[in-house]
Amino acid sequence: MKDFSAKFALLLQEYPDAITDRAKLAGLLRDFFPRETRQVRLLTNLHKLSIEREIAKDETTLLDDKFALRFVKRLVEEYGIDEGNALWGVQMWCLAYGEAILGKQCSINLAEESLGVFAVAGNDAFARVIDIPGGSIRGVIETPRCNHKYANVYAVVYNYVMRNRRTPQLFRDMKTPFKLEYESVFRLIAIVLQLIKNNYIPDRDINPRYDGDVAELRCALMILNDYAALVSRLIGLPPCPALRITSTAKAITISLHKKAGIYVENCENADRGNYSPWLGQRINYQLTSANLKDLQYVLEDSTEFAPFREGQFEILRKLLSSNECAIIALPTGNRFLLDVAQSLQPVAADYLILDDAHCMTNPALPMTFEKIGGAAAVLPLETLKAFKPWETASEYSYTFDLLSFLSKLRSSGSLEESQTKRIVAKTTKKDFMSLVDTVAKVYGLCTNEARFKLHDKLAGELTACGLSYMMFFDLIYLTNKKDLIYYGVVASKINKHLEEIGAKRAGFPCCAEVTEA
Repeated sequence: MKDFSAKFALLLQEYPDAITDRAKLAGLLRDFFPRETRQVRLLTNLHKLSIEREIAKDETTLLDDKFALRFVKRLVEEYGIDEGNALWGVQMWCLAYGEAILGKQCSINLAEESLGVFAVAGNDAFARVIDIPGGSIRGVIETPRCNHKYANVYAVVYNYVMRNRRTPQLFRDMKTPFKLEYESVFRLIAIVLQLIKNNYIPDRDINPRYDGDVAELRCALMILNDYAALVSRLIGLPPCPALRITSTAKAITISLHKKAGIYVENCENADRGNYSPWLGQRINYQLTSANLKDLQYVLEDSTEFAPFREGQFEILRKLLSSNECAIIALPTGNRFLLDVAQSLQPVAADYLILDDAHCMTNPALPMTFEKIGGAAAVLPLETLKAFKPWETASEYSYTFDLLSFLSKLRSSGSLEESQTKRIVAKTTKKDFMSLVDTVAKVYGLCTNEARFKLHDKLAGELTACGLSYMMFFDLIYLTNKKDLIYYGVVASKINKHLEEIGAKRAGFPCCAEVTEA
């Protein structure tokens, strides 16, 4: 802190005209402090508030706490700056300009008690918007690493709270004389966890200057302490020290009602599924039957299901304690008579299994004809055989139906009449060429028997829908070199213009040239 004020005073001494020239001052500050961008902006904001004029006034003989608080209040209200950082900036101006340049006495004690985040985080700190469901936290200056002893515990708690869509069980069971809104409690939980993450709270003590109901803050800490203790037990660590409110820690301004200190800004239209994650170290869980109660609590806290069904706890315990992949099969209702014990045995899988493959259709990222054809052409046959009929899906998917159709054509050569009718009926005329290209990607990999079946099935269906059967297969032949030669006689009978277009698209000579040769 003294080094910074001495360097700032040297700048003002060498360039006295910078005091009255704001643009020059800002440029010099960036040159003298190239990495301290946040501090430079704070000093510049104070210059905009004319702090240098107030310091230079004849009647201002003592730069004390009363003088400092006037500018701190304006910084907090007009720029949303944390009170600790505001005090730091005011003291820098008073020490460098008031004391070092003008020779006035500087006696600001408040800043010594709350040096601000700059003193904690150093020059590598930076501030950004921290997204949480329904809003964003502002005013927090982030640090590269959380130094808290239980950082990984709080990381798990933070990500759990952000993902949990239900009101915590502890809050639901809580008895209070006045009604509390969980939305406010949730935002306070998010703020406190971000304060821990960014080293505002190095241990267990927090001294918040909160402009809301203190009962909300106490409720937030109770929920946090409950979750932290639970995660500590699951990890196998000693109990995490409970967070507590005390006046001995550095004061931190927190607000849910105005832009002051560290606050939350509403984002009514924001996706409640979006949030800034807290990445911690991977945890090596060693769960035993003694952890069943805690996991049962998590299940009831985050879902509407309870208790665990047969085999589910054992599966969770093995998954969390293992570094290997697993495939789990459990009975759904009464549809299967399935031995749960055999589900828990190791499963060797050398190919891909797609469950609910109809979900491949994504309105935001359409599964194009080209992608469908490409997937059907390159996926292993074992994978293609594993596709379930589309009738098992709750909603029809043309994408999946077509992929299943191509899979059967390539892997077994078997075609279902009902599926063939659906594919053709749902293919519009404008998608005709795309369908041709899609089938062509698989056609060259099929057996002759499968091709004859395809001819037989499609002949009537295409014609019934007003689509040219001959054109369909002629174009397919033109996109496959061996088919071009094999079916040269058939291809030579099509329209001359279409022949030239098709040959050009495929990069081959026209069919007439091939047959003549």
